[in-house]
Order: sequence, then C-alpha cells, then structure tokens
Amino acid sequence: MRKNLIEPSLEKIRAHRLPIINACPGFIFPHLNGYSVANLPASIFQWLGVTLEDSKPLDSSLTDALPDTFDEVILLVVDSLGMALFKRLLDHIQRNPAQSAWQPLWQHLHLACLTSTCPSTTTTVLTSLWTGREASQHGLVGYEMWLQEYGVIANMISHAPVDQTDDIGSLCKLGFDPLKFLPVDCVGSKLKQAGIASHAFLHTSIAGSGLSQMLMVDAQMHPWRTYNELWQMLLEQQQKHSGKTYTNIYLGDIDTLSHRRGPRHELVWQAWLEFSNQLAEYLIQLKQVTKKKTLFLMSADHGQVDQEIREEYELRNHPELMAMLKRMPAGESRLPYLYPQNGQEDSIVNYVQRTWPGKFIILRRDEFISSGVLGSRKPSQAIQDRIGELVVIPTGKDYLRWAGKENHLIGRHGGFLEEEMVVPLLALQI
Repeated sequence: MRKNLIEPSLEKIRAHRLPIINACPGFIFPHLNGYSVANLPASIFQWLGVTLEDSKPLDSSLTDALPDTFDEVILLVVDSLGMALFKRLLDHIQRNPAQSAWQPLWQHLHLACLTSTCPSTTTTVLTSLWTGREASQHGLVGYEMWLQEYGVIANMISHAPVDQTDDIGSLCKLGFDPLKFLPVDCVGSKLKQAGIASHAFLHTSIAGSGLSQMLMVDAQMHPWRTYNELWQMLLEQQQKHSGKTYTNIYLGDIDTLSHRRGPRHELVWQAWLEFSNQLAEYLIQLKQVTKKKTLFLMSADHGQVDQEIREEYELRNHPELMAMLKRMPAGESRLPYLYPQNGQEDSIVNYVQRTWPGKFIILRRDEFISSGVLGSRKPSQAIQDRIGELVVIPTGKDYLRWAGKENHLIGRHGGFLEEEMVVPLLALQI
C-alpha cells in the first residue's frame, strides 16, 4: 500500500535547527539523525541483514512500512533531483494516471523527503553514501579542497589541481593515492567482508574518474552509454547473480542540464520525464523477471537554485579582497572557504559586509565546525585545514566565483536553501 510521508518528513526537516547558523529561518540543515541521505547506507545494510558500525540509519518512521530484510537493494542516485522537480512528476502522474508509465506501480510507492549534506554537493554526498559516514568523518567537504599535505587546491572529482582539471588523476604526481586518501572504509569493502556483492553503474564518461576509483572499492563497475543499455545491463545482472547484492546507479544528466539551463527550465523537466518513464518501465520488467526479494530506492545528492550571472560576484573584480587572501578560495561557489593573510580576517569580513550588504553570513571556522553542520564528530586537523579560517554562507541565491573561465552556470548548489538541500526518497518493494 502506498505511503506518502513527504509532508510529515518535510516538517521534521524544517524544524531541525542549528542555532549558530540560524540567522536565516528558511535555511535547511543536514538532519543526520535519521532524515539525511547520509543515513541511507546504514539502513541499506540493515535491509541486507548486516550492520554498518558507527553509522545511524534512517528514522524508523520512514522505514516501518517496509519488510526488515531483502535479498537485494538497488539505490538510484539522480544528481540534482530536488523536490520541486520530483513533485512535478508526482503531479503529472496523478493528472494522467492512465497515460503514465508509473500507473502500475503508483499504489505501491513509499515517498518521503531527506536532506542533503553540508556542503550540498555531489562529492560530499557520494562519499557519505559510499562510506556511511558524516562529512566530519570522511573529510570530503567540497568540490574543490585545499589539500595542505600536497600544497594544492584540488578538484575532488577529477583528482587534479583546479587549474589542470583536464589532466584527470594528476594529483598522483604529488603522491596522492585515491585508495588511501579517505580515513574511513568504503561500504563495498564492508559488504564484501559480509559476503554481499556490490555493483556500481555509472556512465562511461565518469566510470574512470578519480572520485569513482576512490569510493567504489570492492564494487564491480558497470559503465553504460545509453539508458537502453543501462536497463538491459541491470536486467542481465539480476539473472546472473545469486546471493545478496547491493546495486548503486548514478545518473548525472539532470545535474549537467540544470547547471546549464537552470533547474526550472522546461528542457530539464522533459529530460527528467523521459528518464523517469523509462525507469518505471524497467521496474515493471524487473518485477516480472526477478526471483529475488528486492527493494528499489531512489534519491538524490542535492537540488539546485536558479542563478543570475552577475559580474559583481566575480572575485577577479575585487582585487582588494583577493589581496587579503593567501590563496584562492575553495569549497563551493555557494559555500566558499576563505584563507586570509595573517591579520586580515576582520578586514575580509568588513569588506564582504560592506560590498554585499545582507547577502552573506561569514562564520569563523570554529563556529562553523562547532555548529554540527558537518556532523556530530569533531573533524580532524586535516579537515579543519581544508575548510579555511572563514566560511561564507549566502543568505539567498547569491554566490562568489573565483574560476578563471567564463561563467556559464544558471543553476548552482552547495548552500542551505530548501531547493538545494531537500531531496526525495522513493522506495518500492519488488
């Protein structure tokens, strides 16, 4: 029987406050006590009959309508699938039930909301999903990070210095080893120890990325090129593998299009509708062929907010501010980490407040960390070095940008607005 917990879970999420960063009442914070995507791995382990130590599962209110164990759990992560886009699909299905590919499944869907992490960005969320740990534990706190041990700001997807992102994996020239970088184990290795196979389905363009290599340890990689190939590969895997399995599918197309066009663009909706219809058809086929007791889950890493491209937010136009920094900012454009020259912290705060009044909150590093926004564990010294002495938090849809290339992004994420922080959770017993 269908269970819709979208509004009750959203109410819980909105009520979760962090006093230190509470200047904006509309902010959404990571609800790591059972209502975050970071809580999914522990629940997945439970559904597979094992325990993920030192990791909190989803709140029981979100899972009590589902059986305790399954033979297989499939998790689809749709990059940038915020609640607005997800709800548009639900409305579309309800208005056109007879024409929707979802109609045979509609009464069996379990629906809820979860929060993203801090920052609300892919590198941080995927690392939580593949480790079961909070950002304060796994240490990936942004798309770009200052790695003091290597003396470089690195792109944490390509594992290359930010000024050499096309040279994928080039951090290895500095001694970086993606298999040894994380201070925590990945879930693929833990599942392997429990005799459970794990599989990762990624588009061929990212299957060899540094981030994929780092996170998907002991998981069998399945690169795919087209949606049709993806569905066929998934069905073939179902018939090949016996025993308990965990399958992780990642889709990045919606994110790419949302960045270029904005999350509310009609092309984004059409791309999501086309994919979701194919997804429903796959799930119907899966129900017909599988002999396993299977749980299908769909969620996202974050949503996006629409942006105006404005020259005033380009830091190259603020030489006075840049002169007060000892290196370029890192993190996210909607959650920048600043690294002041000695004695320049107050001057930087004053400059930001004077130049963009009311647009940004600036926290000292200790305030940011002690707020609990990265998790309940005290970050290591390495993580504190990555964050920098000052953290800039947009109060609205604004951003700061320091990249040298032209700005083409209409959609962004990384901050605390509801559009980027709240994501769906769909569960279907097959």
